[in-house]
Amino acid sequence: HRKYAPKLFKSRPIDFIEKPATEEKIEDAFNAYFKIVNEGNMYIKVKVGYTTNMVLCKDVLYFIRERRKIYVITKDKKYECYTSFDEIKNMNGFIQIHKSHIINISYIKSYDYNSVILTDGTVLKISQSHRKEVRDYLEEL
Repeated sequence: HRKYAPKLFKSRPIDFIEKPATEEKIEDAFNAYFKIVNEGNMYIKVKVGYTTNMVLCKDVLYFIRERRKIYVITKDKKYECYTSFDEIKNMNGFIQIHKSHIINISYIKSYDYNSVILTDGTVLKISQSHRKEVRDYLEEL
């Protein structure tokens, strides 16, 4: 019904449960809710010397791959990380813009055909092979 649409935008529902409400439909709705809520609490393991630290993914500005090492760049620090680029680029809220760069879309200040400027002023190039994917992704936001 059209009269309910404005209320939906105000409350921002995550899911709808159609009648008849089954246990499976309710469980699916709760799982969708918890997935969204917990995304901001996901961590990535980073190593500093012999110590492994847990860094919140939402605090990560971008990742850089240099040879076999991956560096995690936050506002405050640069960490070395031992994980695969494939694993990182599949995380929600991140997009690969270059063979050596994956960025957190929450920190994009502006972008054009060739580059992305992050909120900390970092300018990262978008490779030719990633331009269409990046442009399409960012246009949908």
